[in-house]
Amino acid sequence: MRKIIFFLATIILLSCPVFANEKQDALKAYNAYMATQSSYSRFALGYLDKDSVPELFCGNKIYTFKKGKMASINYNFYAPYAYYKKKGVFISAFAHGNIYMAYSCDYYYRLLKSGKTEVLLTKDFSQLKGKKEEITYRKGSKKITKAKFTKLLKKYVGAGKKVKLKYYANDKANREKYLPAA
Repeated sequence: MRKIIFFLATIILLSCPVFANEKQDALKAYNAYMATQSSYSRFALGYLDKDSVPELFCGNKIYTFKKGKMASINYNFYAPYAYYKKKGVFISAFAHGNIYMAYSCDYYYRLLKSGKTEVLLTKDFSQLKGKKEEITYRKGSKKITKAKFTKLLKKYVGAGKKVKLKYYANDKANREKYLPAA
């Protein structure tokens, strides 16, 4: 029994530096990438998948770090503003309005193992001038109730809490602070 415990403890201890190095390598790669981007760019870090290496959010692009390389998550919509930590679910929003109406939509995406994404759910907010706001919940193009929306979201994120992404200006000081290359 002691041999088994010792063996398992050794494996755990030996694997920890690998994760630390992978995270350092990811931050270094993210730093190098962001250094090539416009100073008007903004970036954020978040943990979408279940590993201990953060993903890089930059505008409407998301990058992950796998097998020693930075890889783009196939996603090209509006910039994400929140995610569910280590649940593979993130939210982006679209908004439009004028003096007569306002409309916005939250898109709930799921990260697939292939690196692609799929829209899980949407929540539409619309309001005509002088009228009460209407909220419509959808799975695909099908309207669903708020209760069904909540149940489906819980299926994907469990008890996970929504985490708002904090975006930073892409300047050298922020890259050194949040994406240390050393």
